[in-house]
Amino acid sequence: MIINTSRGPLIKEQDLADALNDGKVAGAAADVASEEPISADNPLLCAKNMIITLHIAWAPKESWQRLMDVAVENLRAFMDGHLQNVVNG
Repeated sequence: MIINTSRGPLIKEQDLADALNDGKVAGAAADVASEEPISADNPLLCAKNMIITLHIAWAPKESWQRLMDVAVENLRAFMDGHLQNVVNG
């Protein structure tokens, strides 16, 4: 199984479609495509065992509110000298 919820170009769509149709990959799901809105000739639209959804997981009011709450909490913590949700590379 392959799941892509990050960026469409991360996966070569024709290669994935071929692998699905040939049975080399059992199934795949994505909420992104290399071209958005997805083009009518995208090979994933006709591939076996492929699920494609809209890239709108952030759209519900609850998701947007949580995003804003976390951003405000991060800013307040930073202003108080406390770092949180830090990613160090």
